[in-house]
Amino acid sequence: MANRFAKRIFDSLITDCDYGIDLHTAAVRRTNFPNIRGDLSDPKVLQLAQAFGIGILLNGGGPEGSLRREATKAGCPTIVIEGGEVWKFEPSVVDCMVNGVKNCLRFLKMLGGKAELCETLMTIERSTWIRAERGGFLEFHVSPGDVVKKGQPIATNSNLLNREQNRLDAPFDGVIIGMTTLPAVQPGEPVVNLGRLVSTRRNTLLDQRENFFDDDLHRAAHQHFSAVVTVVTVSRPPEPDS
Repeated sequence: MANRFAKRIFDSLITDCDYGIDLHTAAVRRTNFPNIRGDLSDPKVLQLAQAFGIGILLNGGGPEGSLRREATKAGCPTIVIEGGEVWKFEPSVVDCMVNGVKNCLRFLKMLGGKAELCETLMTIERSTWIRAERGGFLEFHVSPGDVVKKGQPIATNSNLLNREQNRLDAPFDGVIIGMTTLPAVQPGEPVVNLGRLVSTRRNTLLDQRENFFDDDLHRAAHQHFSAVVTVVTVSRPPEPDS
């Protein structure tokens, strides 16, 4: 039945569209800082992604059979915007989504006025889920939207007696795209989705961080997500495994 619904919607709606914007939340028990995903090698997809105005662009065509991939292949350049949690009404995420859709309508000359764009765009070619090495309880040291340096603490894993078992550190410079909202984890479960950032002589990691949060929408979203996830300062080095 799901396949039949999908085909009817695709044939009746998607194939007649010029562009597509697919609004998403994160999966259950996860949250995402607002970001755009699409096949940025397609010029029309790239233009639409840039027009939306969110500062994080994640390059990727999407899984086989996904809406963005199949719609783009069918001649309807499509982007996916991920933001926030499922089953929640989050004003800062809604503001990003509404502002972005209006920006795209202005870009396509379907709406008057001037687009409100983020001046700093972070293009992510690859992201990696940092996973729990052991089961336990997490103390987070970052929140969604944070820009982190290689080696910076991400989360500390402790046991029931609150003894540190190990600490997860950033394997490279990046931006926190998404993360789990559950403090309890099993070995191998995803903790943080880290998008790789590349610093250049003219665009250092610090410059990207400062310019990114000069934007009112992103600053408001970051403040919101910092309140959603409890961030704890690293107080001591991790104890070695016994």
